[in-house]
Amino acid sequence: MEMIRIKDLTLQRNNRELFSGLNAAMAKGSICAIVGPNGCGKSSLLLALAGDLKPASGEIFIGEKNLQDLSDLAQSQLRSMALQERTFWLPMTVREVLALGQTDQAIEGIEQVASDLGFTQLLNNLVTTLSVGQVQRVEIARTLLRECPIYFFDEPFAAQDLASKGALIEIFKRLRSSGKTLVLVVHSEVEQLSWCDQVIQLGS
Repeated sequence: MEMIRIKDLTLQRNNRELFSGLNAAMAKGSICAIVGPNGCGKSSLLLALAGDLKPASGEIFIGEKNLQDLSDLAQSQLRSMALQERTFWLPMTVREVLALGQTDQAIEGIEQVASDLGFTQLLNNLVTTLSVGQVQRVEIARTLLRECPIYFFDEPFAAQDLASKGALIEIFKRLRSSGKTLVLVVHSEVEQLSWCDQVIQLGS
């Protein structure tokens, strides 16, 4: 069963065409990696799939519905997205940041997701004191706390050590097993992505 379908997609940023005529489909309960050189449009494709970047032409379907026909609320209920460069500047604890905008059920899961991502000891620390890699894991945790059919991750491994990367891959596999659809922008070589079901190569 298709969860996401991309039809003849062309994206532009700052009056520059990133790619054109892209066609792809992602199945429900699968992991898709987007790879390619810098500047080829990987993160822009993720933004388009999330409904945050309007295509120059072409269409994106979520299930049987055209993404452009869905309201902002409907789009937000379909997907959760972790950005690569998240900056926190308010002096809030990690726990407070994770709880922002979450349901009561999601808040109850904070301890578990922090444990899964290996930062339980940071929950009461100010988010402004964290390293780049730790901030990235907090952003990923915020994304994972939301219950959605689709999860988008922009460079989730960028600032992570091998242990953290391995833990993330296991979390992604677990989400896939529960029927979730995951789309990730990664810099890994294709041969290192055997744990993914599909790889979309841009800029080749």
